[in-house]
Amino acid sequence: MKTHQFLLLNLLFISLLLVPFNSVIANGQEVCPNNGNGWIKFDDLDGYSFTYTADEGYLVAESCYKASTDVVYQTYEPPIKTVVITTQDHEISHVSVRIVEEVTPPPEVTPTPDVSETPEVTPPPEFTQTPEVTSSPKPTGEVITEVNTGANALPILFVVIGGLAALAVYLFRKQTVV
Repeated sequence: MKTHQFLLLNLLFISLLLVPFNSVIANGQEVCPNNGNGWIKFDDLDGYSFTYTADEGYLVAESCYKASTDVVYQTYEPPIKTVVITTQDHEISHVSVRIVEEVTPPPEVTPTPDVSETPEVTPPPEFTQTPEVTSSPKPTGEVITEVNTGANALPILFVVIGGLAALAVYLFRKQTVV
């Protein structure tokens, strides 16, 4: 007995998985809505297919059709312009569609630049130091070909530093020996 109940529950669960989440199937003498609120009903239909295109400015948000004892509801998210309903087992007897106003997004506004404003231009930085060129008077008729770059002072600087270092060592030894 428990095995039969388990199989029945599994069969019920599998059948629920086969039905799309946005569709509902009802059986019996139920009919599709015709209560206003955007619903439009089409009666006395026959055939296995029905097509409806919403008027300008409207979209279809839901549909319902009845074929024999099956009543099938369908939700369209987002809403669509044209709905095509088809069946295989039974002819369609009536259809209802719920229409909603089409919402058009506002046009994107691109700001236009204000042409009356003049962009501020920053001048490039100026050099504040000018290299100093010194020359010694030469006899008339000669062209000066040398520029004093200060590179000749380096050996003198080393001699001065070396002399100070030697003097410091000498004084340090003299104090520690006494």
